[in-house]
Amino acid sequence: MTELAQITLTQCPNTKFIVSGYSQGAMVVHNAFRTGLSPPEASGAILFADPLRRPPITGLPAAKIQQFCGTTENICGGGGDGGATGGHISYIASADSAIKAAGLP
Repeated sequence: MTELAQITLTQCPNTKFIVSGYSQGAMVVHNAFRTGLSPPEASGAILFADPLRRPPITGLPAAKIQQFCGTTENICGGGGDGGATGGHISYIASADSAIKAAGLP
C-alpha cells in the first residue's frame, strides 16, 4: 500500500486519496503509515472491522479516520478472534455511510 501510494504521488503529485481496508486490510493501512506513508499524503482513512483500532493510525488526525465496528463484532470489538462470523461479515451496509463520512460523491 505504501509503495502504491508513493508511486501515485510521484506520477500525480496533486492527487488526493483515502486509504481503506477491511479486517486484515485495515491492519495493512496501519502498517502503511508505519512504513513510510505520511499523514499529509493521505486525505484520510476508512477502516472496517479493524483489529488494531487501538492505537489509532500513527500520525493521522482522528478527524480524518472513519472506523466501522459492528455491535456484534468479535474481531474489532475486543471479544477475541471468534472467526469471521456474525458481525464481522456485515459491513456492506456501512459502505454508503463511509462514503458520505469521507465526503466522497
